[in-house]
Amino acid sequence: MTRDWFLGLLSGLIGAAFGVVLYALWDLWKERRASSGRIRALQEIVGADLSTNLARIKRNGKALKEELTWLKDRKAIVGPLPLLRTAFWDMLRVEPTSKFYTIEQKGALHEIFDSTEQVNERLRAREEFKNNNGAMSNFPSSMTIHDEDLIKALESLEKQLESLGKNLAAPESAA
Repeated sequence: MTRDWFLGLLSGLIGAAFGVVLYALWDLWKERRASSGRIRALQEIVGADLSTNLARIKRNGKALKEELTWLKDRKAIVGPLPLLRTAFWDMLRVEPTSKFYTIEQKGALHEIFDSTEQVNERLRAREEFKNNNGAMSNFPSSMTIHDEDLIKALESLEKQLESLGKNLAAPESAA
């Protein structure tokens, strides 16, 4: 009777230990799969925002250059220019783990975020100036100054985005 009791206890402990190990392995597998999904989503969001910004920078720059030629003749002025996206930085702040992007990539992305915010402020200031000062006699020359300054800022940001280049297309994986 004592031997049967001991074997029952031993088999119960072995079964429980085996169950705990299986549960831990299952949990690790689920976490790894969820983590890789988050990495892919983060990469897609950052990539989409940055490529959208690059396209907007080129369109805005082209529109501003056209406007500079129109201002000389006091012709129609370009409409409101779209702001650049900054949500990519918010996404990186939500997932700050270093295995998503390297420290250097995060630093470059933060600089791009700062530059993007500065460009957005200039876009807002340009639009406010255009809406509130159109009747001024020196409007074309003042607007030219705003546009030239904004073109320089857009070109600088475009260079930052292009220098970052393909490094963000395939950041280090979490594997």
